[in-house]
Amino acid sequence: RSWAVLDIHNYISWNPDVVKFRDMSNMQEYQNLIEEMSLPFFRKLRDRLQLPKPQLLACSEYSASTDQDTFLSVTSGSGLVPPKYPSFDWQSLRDFFLSSQHQAAAAAGIDMWFWTYHIRNNLNYQGEWSLQHILSPWPRLRRRLQTSPNAAACALEILRGSGGCL
Repeated sequence: RSWAVLDIHNYISWNPDVVKFRDMSNMQEYQNLIEEMSLPFFRKLRDRLQLPKPQLLACSEYSASTDQDTFLSVTSGSGLVPPKYPSFDWQSLRDFFLSSQHQAAAAAGIDMWFWTYHIRNNLNYQGEWSLQHILSPWPRLRRRLQTSPNAAACALEILRGSGGCL
């Protein structure tokens, strides 16, 4: 069996429609935007390349970013919070975006390669461009502790191994 590994990028962050993320008000609107901007890429790629299943295909470079400017992206953790979306949680949106891309690619029989494993110092890029930071439980724990009224007691319970406030 042979492989086709193509350096084809699927980044919606340069799509001119990403401005729509700033006006969304709920998860359904977000899901519709992801469906519209990202998922057709994976569904149509094999036909466009004339590589039908079961031929092996890998797609390089994708991310979890929803804007080329991370300070405007709703999935960066340092970007915008849509004013009409009261229950906004950037990590849930980012995780949904990644999961949706993987499901669409898997359904099309396409292996995926994330943009980069680790971004050391660029904090505003880590939330959506650094796989290590996306998969790590520590950023989630830090944010949980920052928003908890009993952060010190919570941290102590976690260090003792009781799981405490998580």
